[in-house]
Amino acid sequence: MQGYKLNDGEYKRDKLTCDEMWNTFNWLFSSKSRNNSSYKFIFLKSIIDSLDRKDADGKISFDVLFRRFTIIAWNLVAKYRIAQKAFDETKKETYLEQEIHSLLKEYEAEYVELHAFSACEQERLVKRIKNECKKYVVGALYGDTDGYFYSFSKKEEWISINPLMEEFIKKNKGMIENLNYYKWAKFYENVNPEVSVDVGNLIDNSFARSGESVYRTILAYEFERNVKQQDERINTIELLFEAENISEEMTYISNNEVEEELYQDMGHMKEYLSDPIVLISMLKKRKGISIV
Repeated sequence: MQGYKLNDGEYKRDKLTCDEMWNTFNWLFSSKSRNNSSYKFIFLKSIIDSLDRKDADGKISFDVLFRRFTIIAWNLVAKYRIAQKAFDETKKETYLEQEIHSLLKEYEAEYVELHAFSACEQERLVKRIKNECKKYVVGALYGDTDGYFYSFSKKEEWISINPLMEEFIKKNKGMIENLNYYKWAKFYENVNPEVSVDVGNLIDNSFARSGESVYRTILAYEFERNVKQQDERINTIELLFEAENISEEMTYISNNEVEEELYQDMGHMKEYLSDPIVLISMLKKRKGISIV
């Protein structure tokens, strides 16, 4: 469904099973989903973070969503200078980047925390980002989830989450967020091949994990730094990081049926990597983690 062209949409009322809801997100996070900017990843995270910000009619306003959208994007753009789209022949930045860089330039600052600006200035920035970014990302995510995730109106500026999907997201929040981070980080790797960040100044050495690229490290720092104990929440993104190194262990064949299939050849490895939800289930079994 080419949802980005839609001005409004209503979520489908089918009684979805848990597997069917996983399949909806599985396509979004698989290698089949194509993205030319980071907007969908930021918007999905904004929705998840705003599920408790509904109004009296059960809707989440664009003002709420795009304020969160702006807050999430601020450090990634202003502090870490990570490009949000692949440069084409025009070599133009996304509108999101243009607005953030314009505000910094206005204050002749290389970097300033967003909260350092006045409430009026912040609202002005959020409004400009909302008015432009809503044109495509709201309908695009609606289409990528096959119309099951939410209803929306660009004119009235709201989304209304499908209650079945909301319950599903709350139950599986950790895994869905981490799948989003993983796909998000892989996107950054592809569009930022020449960006150099001093990771040593970003995080301390005890946090750094072997095999992570700088973009994954940045996302890990931004979105996982508040996890106090590893056993509080299964860190799914770590399992995905580990998966990329599994090919080095190809000489080992497990008696476990799932692992045996995985290790047969690299073709199977690629199949699992294209279906991250199946991959996570396999890795949880391998680590003896109960699957909820």
